[in-house]
Amino acid sequence: MVPARNESLVIARTIENLTKLDYDMNSLEVIVVTDQKERQEHENFKPVLIGELHDLLSDPDFVPKEIKTSGFFLSYVVTKLPYGQIMFQCMDIAPKSDRALLRGKIERAIFEFCNTIISGRPADLSTVYYGLRRAMPGIEDERLSQAITEFLLLSRLAIGKLLERNPQYISALRRIEIISTMSGGLPPMRTENLRLAELDRLLYREEHPTIEKLGELYDSFFLTTQQVVEDCIVAGNGTGFRLKHSEVPFDFDGEMGGKCTGEPVKSTKGRALNWAFNDVDPQTDMVVFYDAESHPDHDVMLHAGRRLISKDPPEIMQGPLFQVRNYFRMGAISRIGGLYKAIAHDWYLPLLIKKLPFVGGTNLFISWKLIQKMRGFDENSLTEDLEFGCRAYLYFGTKLAFLPVKSTEQTPPTVAQFFRQRLRWGSGHMQVMRSIRSYPWRDTAVGTRKDFDQRALSLWWNLTLTGPLEWVVYQLSTLVVLAMDVILVLNAFGAGIPGAYFSQNPVLYWFLLCLNIPYTAFTFYCYIRYDEVFDKTFRPLSLGILVMDLAKLLMASFVVFLLPAPYTFAAILSLFGKSPKIWVKTPRTEE
Repeated sequence: MVPARNESLVIARTIENLTKLDYDMNSLEVIVVTDQKERQEHENFKPVLIGELHDLLSDPDFVPKEIKTSGFFLSYVVTKLPYGQIMFQCMDIAPKSDRALLRGKIERAIFEFCNTIISGRPADLSTVYYGLRRAMPGIEDERLSQAITEFLLLSRLAIGKLLERNPQYISALRRIEIISTMSGGLPPMRTENLRLAELDRLLYREEHPTIEKLGELYDSFFLTTQQVVEDCIVAGNGTGFRLKHSEVPFDFDGEMGGKCTGEPVKSTKGRALNWAFNDVDPQTDMVVFYDAESHPDHDVMLHAGRRLISKDPPEIMQGPLFQVRNYFRMGAISRIGGLYKAIAHDWYLPLLIKKLPFVGGTNLFISWKLIQKMRGFDENSLTEDLEFGCRAYLYFGTKLAFLPVKSTEQTPPTVAQFFRQRLRWGSGHMQVMRSIRSYPWRDTAVGTRKDFDQRALSLWWNLTLTGPLEWVVYQLSTLVVLAMDVILVLNAFGAGIPGAYFSQNPVLYWFLLCLNIPYTAFTFYCYIRYDEVFDKTFRPLSLGILVMDLAKLLMASFVVFLLPAPYTFAAILSLFGKSPKIWVKTPRTEE
């Protein structure tokens, strides 16, 4: 079961990976869960943007009201670019490619690159190579470089047409010119003028598209998750792979077996899963949960199946998550955080599971009977997975088993996104702690009322020890290392802190300096250990850039104090009753 709300950028590759699972297809079914609100938003914007683009093409002086119209106009311009030269180059590079399919991939790559530029998101020459690697997988970068100049020229022409309509895009055009210069220089002016003349002919001298044609353009460039999933279902017909699509109604109340209220209900992961349980095959033994960008090992179901037919089959199994697949698109802090999280799942998670029902929400295996007995997930919880595991232990004494088969995922690439995700995790942990002592005893709970209370107390203490107490200790230890680093740096510039004490104790000085070595060495060890799961489509262009990327890991001891900060902040917010109340979705890196 894969919840996928607004996941059109990653869901196709995830489904493709799931089709490769090594398991009897007659005993396996994949359900992708989408949200009707995404389709509604798409349909609501569609007539507005189509109308504005139609007016924009008919009247050069028309000023659109919607910001998204610029992106729609960009998609129209991209379809009109003169692709003759770049298609000639690409067919020479990959002669066995289907020409029409390759043309579509190049269009999409240029659109995504230009959209990244005008959105102000990070982009460089490696972003261009990434687009070409996706269009022509398996081709060496040396050969792909033949098409770089033309790719950037067409991108500049597309941004230039946006600039004609809105002067705010001058900075976007300059960014592309800088990237073009880094790639080896701009093409001759004559070449650019020829391409521009051809683009103007295609844009302005041909008959303007009808409303219907613009509708087709909108649907082809701005796909919903529903469209992608439905296309995958059609493509998989006749293969034996059982793929279902379950769409959560906008007004579903969120409870397992619940009803539609007629009024919009806020979207959460727990709510989506509770709806999709209606589509689970009655013969099901185990439900496996993955996120929209999860790529589990292909033999994971075989390992889980062996556990199911053992003498004492576990009701919940949790596998490790290595959230570093998009490593080469992350910022420095996200990289270090992702690497440390991966090794924690390798080393610490098996130990943690023995004392706490730490359910991770993905690469998660739960007995279908237990899900029914538990009435599904808490649709209002910030961490519905942890809440489920704790509630199952509290009422039924259910314990977790560790399944040592990995799934690779992503870490949010920017500091703000990283902080927001970890803050939600920490706030969800605190939310579960508050809930534990208030759960009512029921006759269906195993054991006596006293047993129930003892489990609740034990669970609360374990959540405290592995939650706020652990976070604060970790935070303080990292702040000590940071303080030592700051002192050493200031002393290097002659600050003399703390003065004579350092000069009289050189051993202390070198000891503090060496505190950095364990962090740095450990970080590089993590890099080497998890290099195999990095998506190499994002890889750096040269050894020099790779060395610069590795140099960022030297920041480990300086930035490591930021890693527990979201959790510490979550504990502080909880203390003052200011914890986040809304489930916030994690952004993905396009794949």
